[in-house]
Amino acid sequence: MDCDKKYIHELLVQLKQGFQQGNYWAIDPLMICLSEQFYLRAVSRYQLSHEDAQDAIQQTFFSLIDGGIKRYDEAKGGGVGWMWRVFYSKVVDIIRKNQRQRGRQVSLDEALEKAQEDILALEVSGEINPVQSSAEDNEIKKALQKALDALSDDEREATRRGKGTGGGRKEYRVAFERLCALFEEYYGPIQES
Repeated sequence: MDCDKKYIHELLVQLKQGFQQGNYWAIDPLMICLSEQFYLRAVSRYQLSHEDAQDAIQQTFFSLIDGGIKRYDEAKGGGVGWMWRVFYSKVVDIIRKNQRQRGRQVSLDEALEKAQEDILALEVSGEINPVQSSAEDNEIKKALQKALDALSDDEREATRRGKGTGGGRKEYRVAFERLCALFEEYYGPIQES
């Protein structure tokens, strides 16, 4: 099974069309294509337990057959990116639940920042909308470059270094937030699911 962008998009279109008749056959191949990637991201990037990662995956796919698939815009495409945004929202929900129930030391701000970074990276890479034209790709790249150029040298250095540990984290967060705001100013709001 070739789980490329086009195939994921086609499965989401089939799922949306079949939703009215209660036909959910496309959910199985979607799960086969995306579950492993979702699991690895949940465990490695968000430090979720095995059980929480499985819950996030289950909630992602359940939300589709529970009506969430109606929000997929097949004209825009972007099935892979759209699925990642649905998944990220479920991860953030689980982190919030864990904070309330078990008092985990996981920072919600940090989790939201990671999700925002991932979504911005998908926007910039073109994963959000694989059927977009090269003109749109260029528009995104130009907006990102313009945003990067508008940062000070110190801010660019902070984003280049990344979050890391210790004293540079605050500078990174401030620089990244400014980069996102500038990107949205030049390109428009980042799409949300």
